[in-house]
Parts: sequence; C-alpha cells; structure tokens
Amino acid sequence: MSKLKWIFCISLVSVCLLAACGAVRNRIVLPDAGDVEKVTVTGGGISLAVEDAGEITELLQRMGRARDTGGMSIHDRPLAEDVLQIDFEFSQGGTSVVFLYQERGKTLLEQPYQGIYRVDTELLDDLLEQGETG
Repeated sequence: MSKLKWIFCISLVSVCLLAACGAVRNRIVLPDAGDVEKVTVTGGGISLAVEDAGEITELLQRMGRARDTGGMSIHDRPLAEDVLQIDFEFSQGGTSVVFLYQERGKTLLEQPYQGIYRVDTELLDDLLEQGETG
C-alpha cells in the first residue's frame, strides 16, 4: 500500500510541475469591430484608411489570432525599424493603437504596455500591398 501512495505522490508532483512550466499566455485585447469607425495604417511609406465594416472585422479577426510571445512592451512605440502604426478610431470618440513590425524573422504585433504578440507574416504583407495600391 505504501508503494502505491509513493507512486501517487510522485505522479501528483509531476503533474503539478508540468502545469507550472506552462506559462500563462495573455490574449491580445482588441476593440469590438462594431465600436470601430475607422482604422488607419501608417508607416513604411504607406498611408491606408479602412472604413468598411467588413474589412475592419476581418482585420480585427486576423489580429485576434495573435499568439503571446511573453515579451513585455515597455515603450510608447516599438524600437524596431519599419514599424506600421495601426490606429483604431471609435464611433463614440477616442482611439487605440497597436504596432506591426518584423524583428528577427518574426512578425510582431505590439500593444503598448500590454504585450508583444506574434502574427502571421501575411497580415503585414497584405497591409503593405493594400497601402501601395490604395
């Protein structure tokens, strides 16, 4: 019986340690699409305004799939070069901002003082392409 208790205790400790190793990841906090009147993307030689509700919803959904890197955002804007600034203008007034950039081969979405999140490179490519043609 004591051997069974010993195995149970070791198993329990192992499960607790494995659970503790998994860092708690935060999700990016984005506005509701219905609250956003306009999205403006500037930087990298482009200036793009998105006012279509469907396009705003799609953009926010794509950003919402961002994965937390665990990195801390400690500046008003990233220190990286070639940063796209994405401003959300709300229908009830006020704004919010996130930044999109590449660093060390990764495409990152940074929310000032909240966190740094990894997104698919296609998001950056699509915004740059829209900015060039729009």
